[in-house]
Amino acid sequence: LKSNLIRNGIDLAFETDLLYLDVNNQRIGIKTQAPTHELQINGTARTTNLIVDNRADIADVTIQGSTISTDQQYLNLGTFDNFVYNNKLRVDNIDLEGNVISTNASNADLELRPNGTGIVDVYADMEVNGSIHATGDISADGSIRLGDADTDNVEFNAEVSSDIIPNLHNTYQLGSDPAAGGKAWKDVWVNTLRASSVQS
Repeated sequence: LKSNLIRNGIDLAFETDLLYLDVNNQRIGIKTQAPTHELQINGTARTTNLIVDNRADIADVTIQGSTISTDQQYLNLGTFDNFVYNNKLRVDNIDLEGNVISTNASNADLELRPNGTGIVDVYADMEVNGSIHATGDISADGSIRLGDADTDNVEFNAEVSSDIIPNLHNTYQLGSDPAAGGKAWKDVWVNTLRASSVQS
Protein backbone atom coordinates (compact mmCIF):
# COMPACT_ATOMS: atom_id res chain seq x y z
CA LEU A 1 0.00 0.00 0.00
CA LYS A 2 2.86 2.38 0.83
CA SER A 3 4.46 1.86 -2.56
CA ASN A 4 1.13 2.53 -4.23
CA LEU A 5 0.78 5.83 -2.33
CA ILE A 6 4.36 6.94 -3.01
CA ARG A 7 3.94 5.91 -6.65
CA ASN A 8 7.70 5.97 -7.26
CA GLY A 9 7.70 9.76 -7.26
CA ILE A 10 5.00 10.05 -9.94
CA ASP A 11 2.19 12.49 -9.06
CA LEU A 12 -1.42 11.37 -9.30
CA ALA A 13 -4.03 13.57 -10.97
CA PHE A 14 -7.79 13.05 -11.16
CA GLU A 15 -9.61 14.89 -13.94
CA THR A 16 -6.34 16.75 -14.70
CA ASP A 17 -6.50 19.13 -11.70
CA LEU A 18 -9.74 18.30 -9.89
CA LEU A 19 -7.68 16.40 -7.31
CA TYR A 20 -3.90 16.47 -7.57
CA LEU A 21 -1.56 14.50 -5.28
CA ASP A 22 2.01 15.85 -5.21
CA VAL A 23 3.77 12.82 -3.73
CA ASN A 24 7.27 14.34 -3.77
CA ASN A 25 6.37 17.48 -1.80
CA GLN A 26 3.55 15.75 0.09
CA ARG A 27 0.93 18.26 -1.01
CA ILE A 28 -2.66 18.04 -2.15
CA GLY A 29 -4.11 20.38 -4.73
CA ILE A 30 -7.77 20.82 -5.60
CA LYS A 31 -8.33 22.39 -9.01
CA THR A 32 -4.61 23.15 -9.23
CA GLN A 33 -1.66 21.12 -10.52
CA ALA A 34 0.94 23.12 -8.55
CA PRO A 35 -0.05 23.26 -4.87
CA THR A 36 2.25 25.50 -2.84
CA HIS A 37 0.92 24.38 0.56
CA GLU A 38 0.09 21.05 2.14
CA LEU A 39 -3.52 21.63 1.01
CA GLN A 40 -4.35 24.24 -1.61
CA ILE A 41 -7.86 24.81 -2.93
CA ASN A 42 -8.27 26.92 -6.04
CA GLY A 43 -11.90 27.81 -5.59
CA THR A 44 -14.50 27.90 -2.82
CA ALA A 45 -14.38 25.53 0.14
CA ARG A 46 -17.36 24.92 2.43
CA THR A 47 -17.10 23.33 5.85
CA THR A 48 -19.34 23.02 8.89
CA ASN A 49 -16.53 23.75 11.34
CA LEU A 50 -13.11 25.25 10.62
CA ILE A 51 -10.48 24.77 13.33
CA VAL A 52 -7.14 26.59 12.97
CA ASP A 53 -4.62 25.81 15.69
CA ASN A 54 -2.07 28.52 14.90
CA ARG A 55 -2.68 31.12 12.17
CA ALA A 56 -5.14 31.78 9.35
CA ASP A 57 -4.32 34.09 6.43
CA ILE A 58 -7.44 35.16 4.53
CA ALA A 59 -6.64 37.54 1.68
CA ASP A 60 -5.04 40.56 3.41
CA VAL A 61 -6.34 39.63 6.89
CA THR A 62 -4.42 37.54 9.41
CA ILE A 63 -6.12 35.81 12.34
CA GLN A 64 -3.73 34.57 15.00
CA GLY A 65 -4.60 33.89 18.60
CA SER A 66 -6.86 36.74 19.76
CA THR A 67 -5.56 39.17 17.11
CA ILE A 68 -7.10 40.17 13.79
CA SER A 69 -4.64 42.26 11.76
CA THR A 70 -3.84 43.43 8.25
CA ASP A 71 -0.89 45.01 6.49
CA GLN A 72 -3.26 47.28 4.56
CA GLN A 73 -4.12 50.85 5.60
CA TYR A 74 -7.64 50.01 6.79
CA LEU A 75 -9.30 47.02 8.43
CA ASN A 76 -13.05 47.29 7.82
CA LEU A 77 -15.38 45.33 10.08
CA GLY A 78 -18.70 44.96 8.30
CA THR A 79 -20.00 47.23 5.57
CA PHE A 80 -20.25 50.99 5.83
CA ASP A 81 -24.05 50.94 6.21
CA ASN A 82 -23.99 48.40 9.07
CA PHE A 83 -22.60 48.55 12.59
CA VAL A 84 -20.24 46.33 14.56
CA TYR A 85 -21.38 45.62 18.11
CA ASN A 86 -19.02 44.90 20.95
CA ASN A 87 -19.44 45.15 24.71
CA LYS A 88 -16.27 47.15 25.35
CA LEU A 89 -13.78 48.91 23.10
CA ARG A 90 -10.22 49.77 24.18
CA VAL A 91 -8.04 52.08 22.08
CA ASP A 92 -4.66 52.64 23.72
CA ASN A 93 -5.52 54.45 27.01
CA ILE A 94 -9.21 55.03 26.20
CA ASP A 95 -12.09 52.69 27.10
CA LEU A 96 -15.58 52.94 25.58
CA GLU A 97 -18.14 50.89 27.51
CA GLY A 98 -21.87 51.48 27.61
CA ASN A 99 -22.32 55.26 27.66
CA VAL A 100 -18.96 55.92 29.38
CA ILE A 101 -15.72 57.15 27.80
CA SER A 102 -12.90 56.75 30.32
CA THR A 103 -9.14 56.43 30.58
CA ASN A 104 -7.60 53.17 31.79
CA ALA A 105 -4.16 54.53 32.70
CA SER A 106 -3.63 55.89 36.21
CA ASN A 107 -4.31 59.65 36.47
CA ALA A 108 -4.45 59.98 32.67
CA ASP A 109 -6.15 63.00 31.07
CA LEU A 110 -9.06 62.73 28.64
CA GLU A 111 -8.85 65.36 25.91
CA LEU A 112 -11.51 66.46 23.43
CA ARG A 113 -9.40 68.19 20.80
CA PRO A 114 -11.10 69.43 17.61
CA ASN A 115 -8.98 70.07 14.55
CA GLY A 116 -8.10 73.65 13.67
CA THR A 117 -10.84 76.12 14.61
CA GLY A 118 -13.38 73.40 15.32
CA ILE A 119 -15.37 73.49 18.57
CA VAL A 120 -16.87 70.90 20.89
CA ASP A 121 -20.68 71.12 20.83
CA VAL A 122 -22.83 69.73 23.65
CA TYR A 123 -26.52 69.64 22.71
CA ALA A 124 -27.88 68.83 26.17
CA ASP A 125 -27.35 69.64 29.82
CA MET A 126 -23.86 69.11 31.19
CA GLU A 127 -23.13 68.17 34.79
CA VAL A 128 -19.60 68.52 36.16
CA ASN A 129 -18.82 66.85 39.49
CA GLY A 130 -15.39 68.43 39.78
CA SER A 131 -13.71 71.77 39.20
CA ILE A 132 -13.75 73.73 35.93
CA HIS A 133 -10.70 75.67 34.77
CA ALA A 134 -10.62 77.79 31.63
CA THR A 135 -7.57 79.58 30.25
CA GLY A 136 -9.69 81.56 27.78
CA ASP A 137 -12.89 83.59 27.95
CA ILE A 138 -16.20 82.21 29.16
CA SER A 139 -19.36 83.57 27.58
CA ALA A 140 -22.99 82.59 28.07
CA ASP A 141 -25.97 83.72 26.02
CA GLY A 142 -28.54 82.53 28.56
CA SER A 143 -28.87 82.88 32.31
CA ILE A 144 -26.07 82.03 34.73
CA ARG A 145 -26.89 80.60 38.15
CA LEU A 146 -24.10 80.24 40.70
CA GLY A 147 -24.92 77.95 43.62
CA ASP A 148 -28.23 76.52 44.83
CA ALA A 149 -28.07 77.29 48.57
CA ASP A 150 -26.81 80.06 50.90
CA THR A 151 -23.98 77.73 51.95
CA ASP A 152 -22.39 78.12 48.49
CA ASN A 153 -19.85 80.88 47.89
CA VAL A 154 -18.86 82.95 44.87
CA GLU A 155 -15.33 84.33 44.96
CA PHE A 156 -13.90 86.93 42.56
CA ASN A 157 -10.11 86.94 42.35
CA ALA A 158 -10.13 89.47 39.52
CA GLU A 159 -11.50 92.93 38.83
CA VAL A 160 -14.96 93.48 37.39
CA SER A 161 -14.59 95.37 34.11
CA SER A 162 -18.25 95.92 33.25
CA ASP A 163 -21.46 97.35 34.67
CA ILE A 164 -23.49 95.32 37.14
CA ILE A 165 -27.11 96.05 36.27
CA PRO A 166 -30.08 94.25 37.85
CA ASN A 167 -32.59 92.54 35.61
CA LEU A 168 -35.61 94.28 37.26
CA HIS A 169 -35.87 97.82 38.66
CA ASN A 170 -36.17 98.22 42.45
CA THR A 171 -36.31 94.44 42.98
CA TYR A 172 -32.98 92.96 44.05
CA GLN A 173 -30.74 93.94 46.96
CA LEU A 174 -26.99 94.18 47.41
CA GLY A 175 -26.75 92.77 50.94
CA SER A 176 -29.64 92.65 53.41
CA ASP A 177 -30.66 94.17 56.76
CA PRO A 178 -28.42 92.81 59.56
CA ALA A 179 -31.08 93.71 62.15
CA ALA A 180 -33.38 91.20 60.48
CA GLY A 181 -30.72 88.46 60.34
CA GLY A 182 -29.28 89.52 56.99
CA LYS A 183 -25.71 90.22 55.99
CA ALA A 184 -24.29 93.62 55.05
CA TRP A 185 -21.23 94.56 53.03
CA LYS A 186 -18.43 95.98 55.14
CA ASP A 187 -17.15 98.96 53.13
CA VAL A 188 -18.28 100.61 49.92
CA TRP A 189 -16.13 103.00 47.88
CA VAL A 190 -17.80 104.79 44.99
CA ASN A 191 -17.13 107.96 43.04
CA THR A 192 -20.74 109.19 43.02
CA LEU A 193 -23.64 107.92 45.11
CA ARG A 194 -27.12 108.58 43.78
CA ALA A 195 -30.05 107.36 45.87
CA SER A 196 -33.63 108.38 46.57
CA SER A 197 -32.94 107.89 50.30
CA VAL A 198 -30.00 107.15 52.54
CA GLN A 199 -30.29 105.60 56.04
CA SER A 200 -27.39 105.30 58.49
